[in-house]
Amino acid sequence: MRTNGLLPVLLVLILLLAVYVGHSEGHVTISPKSLLPEMPVDGGVFLLLSAALIYGGKVLYQKD
Repeated sequence: MRTNGLLPVLLVLILLLAVYVGHSEGHVTISPKSLLPEMPVDGGVFLLLSAALIYGGKVLYQKD
């Protein structure tokens, strides 16, 4: 059987074109500063919230 080498070549060309177009978008404009303070919200906040919900559910369930 004859293998067709056209598919890998097209895949490489499409990926190179995507990188070229993505890189040629220009510079990112800097937005003006927000009046709200920047507060990072990471996984720790959601972990505390879920622990509080589980504990609250446990207390309500045992209150019978």
